[in-house]
Order: sequence, then structure tokens, then C-alpha cells
Amino acid sequence: MNQTSKGTYIMSPSQVMSMITSTTIGVGVLTLPRTVTQSAHQAGWISVFVGGLLSMAVLWLIVKVGQKYPHATRIHSGPNTLLAKVIAMPSAVVFIMFWILTTAGTARTFGEVVVTAVLVKTPLEVIVWSMLIAGFILVMYDIEVMVRVHETLLPILVIPLLVIAILAFQSAEFIRLMPLFSFDWKGLFIGVMASSFAYQGYEHAGLYLEHINFRHKESRRAAILGLIYPMMTYVLIVIAGIASFGYEELQRLMWPTLELVKTTEVPGLILERLESAFLGVWVAAVFTTVGSGFFSSCYALKKLMNIRSHRYIAIGLLPVLYFLAMWPDNVHQLFQYLKWVALLGMILNLLTPVILWVLGMVQQERAVSQQGDGQP
Repeated sequence: MNQTSKGTYIMSPSQVMSMITSTTIGVGVLTLPRTVTQSAHQAGWISVFVGGLLSMAVLWLIVKVGQKYPHATRIHSGPNTLLAKVIAMPSAVVFIMFWILTTAGTARTFGEVVVTAVLVKTPLEVIVWSMLIAGFILVMYDIEVMVRVHETLLPILVIPLLVIAILAFQSAEFIRLMPLFSFDWKGLFIGVMASSFAYQGYEHAGLYLEHINFRHKESRRAAILGLIYPMMTYVLIVIAGIASFGYEELQRLMWPTLELVKTTEVPGLILERLESAFLGVWVAAVFTTVGSGFFSSCYALKKLMNIRSHRYIAIGLLPVLYFLAMWPDNVHQLFQYLKWVALLGMILNLLTPVILWVLGMVQQERAVSQQGDGQP
């Protein structure tokens, strides 16, 4: 276990990468080919790629804030200025609300997929409760246990998803991607916004800056690598979806990635139904996403209220998550719910690290100016 001299747990570089990767990959992978091609059409994969680069730039700002202010979090802002402290409190409250809404939406989407594809006779409420209870059990432990669970499950996510993404090109016809660079810029931008929900999860690193040593190059590199893998997987899946079905047909599929996996065969017929293996991997991905969102909400509330344990918060938050998860009456309302949550997350993730970074630069320039004025 990595610890500082004060006993604060410090994540290893592999744990930083694992937390970002496994938190980012979640339910969004099932709907991504449809949501990005709805506006960007055959250029949907470009929207996913640009969205990944944008998310990586925001993550890099979070890393730089952590490098400059190693004990800062979204609850206690980095720069020691009055404006930064004023911004920190409402920003923390909005981020907590965002993580709660995201966790609830993820659990509900998980339930809709399982009820549709696997357990058709099982009540939706039972499936949603099962995932929330699994996340609740994870939240009952400390942050060290949480990140070690991410580290343990990472190979289960990384290898199968990458293999499935590559095998999905079996029925691909790349003519459906043409014209390659002829697209509507407005549609491309809307596609980037649509892809933002699939990339959400990396922002949790901003809450645990006191547990991540971003002053070490290995940790900074691990954070970026943690987002590169989801971006590669998403781009491959969207390209395979467009090339296999065409962007028009993707609009008629509720879970296009699952349909894509159903058309894929494993060489040698090792697995006759690849979607069963895919869903098994996807359950682990959803568990890590729900667990991280649940844990971050409780951890941030603990910091905000300045109490010692987050476990009592988790007990009170569990029924709230279930209520929010069951709030949409049907799957179409659920998609609208997730759309607005994704927009909120995109705005938060773009603005918060930029504001903190700018305030830090202003504080640094002011300090240098004051030192210069004090010199004879």
C-alpha cells in the first residue's frame, strides 16, 4: 500500500489508469453508434474521436491542477484565493448532483438492457436494485478497496472489449463510411456533445487529487493512458457499427452495439453466442461505473459536510438513487434524461478545471509581481 508520511493513501500509476478506464467505460458504449450518427451521420466516428481528444484535454487540465495543488479537490479548490473558494462550494454541490444523476441513470439503463436482452421476465425494479446494492457494498469500504477493485477488473474489461471491437469488422462494408471527410460541422459538433456521456468518468480524478501524486510523471502518463483505451474502443465500435449497418439503420436500433455483437462470429466457433460473453464483460463495466459514481457522491458529501465517515451518507443516498433511477416512465424518457445529464457533465467538466487553472495562473503572476515590487 502506498502512503505518504501523514498516512494518506496514494494510488499507484496502474490504479490511476484502472480507475479512469473502468469508470469511463459503461452503459454509453451500447448506444454510442446511434447517438453520434443521429446528427453526424457517416462521420459519427470523427465526433467520437474529437470528443475523446476534448476529454483528454480536460483531463490534462485536471492533472495540471493536481500537479500544482496536490491537496486540492473539487470541494477544496486549488488556488488560495477568495474567488476560488467562492467557486468551490457551488461547484462541489453541482458535481455531487451530477454524479448522483449519472449513477441513477446508469443503473436504470443497465436494468433496461438486462430486461430486454436476458431476463425478460424479471421485474425492472429488481435488476436496478441489484446493481445499486452491488455499488452500495463497494461504497461501504475505503478508497483503497475501491481502486483495487478497479485494478482487478481492468483486464476483464480491456482484453475482451478490444477483441470484440476488432471482431465486429467481419461484416463491415467500408463504402458506408463514404464520403469520408464530407460532413456538416454543426452535426459533427452535436455528435461530439452526444459522445460526452460515453466519456464521462475521468472527472472523478479531480475529486481524489490528494490520493494521486500527479507530481510524478508516471501518474500523469497513467491518467492519459486511462482515457486513451476507452477512446480507441469507442472509435472502433462506432466505425464497425456504421460500416456494418449504415448510419440510417443505426437509428432504428435501440442498443446498436449489442446488435453488432450478435452479427459477429468467433473464429472456430469457440463461442456460438458472442453477445453472452459481451454482456458478462459489460456487467463488470457497469458495476465499476455505478460503484465509482456512488462512492464519489458519498466521498464528496463527506468532505462538504466535514464528517469522518461516508458510510452513513451511502445508506441515506441509496433510496434516492433508486427513486431517480425509476423516475423516467419509459426508455425514451430515459434517453432524454441521459441527454440532459450528459450536457450538464460536459459543461461542468469543461468549465471547472479551466477556471481553477486560470485562477492559479493569475495567483502565480500576482505573487511574482509582488516579489518584484519588493525588490530594491
